[in-house]
Amino acid sequence: MTESDATSLAAGEESDDTLAGFWEAFAELAGMSPARSSDARRGAVALELEHAAWSTDAPSGRNLRYGCAVLAAYQTLRPWLSSEAAVALLQAAFLKSGAPVREKTRAFLDRSADPFGELVAISKRRESEAFGSSFVFERERDDDEAYLLNIRRCFWNDFFARAGVPELTRVLCEFDRNWFEAIEPERHGLRFERTTTLGHGGTHCPFHFHRVRRARL
Repeated sequence: MTESDATSLAAGEESDDTLAGFWEAFAELAGMSPARSSDARRGAVALELEHAAWSTDAPSGRNLRYGCAVLAAYQTLRPWLSSEAAVALLQAAFLKSGAPVREKTRAFLDRSADPFGELVAISKRRESEAFGSSFVFERERDDDEAYLLNIRRCFWNDFFARAGVPELTRVLCEFDRNWFEAIEPERHGLRFERTTTLGHGGTHCPFHFHRVRRARL
């Protein structure tokens, strides 16, 4: 497994393939015709153009693509679903499309000589490479036993709040389950905690990694 493969496993690679999986799951769960699904995807492209000022660097450009996909899908659902039901469907679509992420993350952790150390290293790389300046990170603790990362500002939380639909941040929060629910503390020697998020009304998003035992070599 290459370093780039490992990096993409921890939080789901922001790629055209990931979004394609989301759109496929969205159409299936919504019972939507191909034509209507295509209309929603075209709506996402139009939203990207409308909100192009949010794309200030490569990471924010990818984040904008995700945000506009979720917003367009939500707007498509709202005429016939409540806000709560639409958010739940979009969360389910990200979980359904993320099945390969869960499988690859579990395989990566199973093969790693030090799952805690490697997952923390991946998190640190992604803070700059995948999220960039549109996120603000605070490292509360960083040693060989714990890595306590707090996200104080989130691109998607800002974007959806400005669009008047702050509830949609929770959709992107849900995608993280695809990697962190693959962690088994007794098996992998680490524990992950995320008790709240900005999208759920928290003051920050705690991404807290704890070593619970040394992984076997």
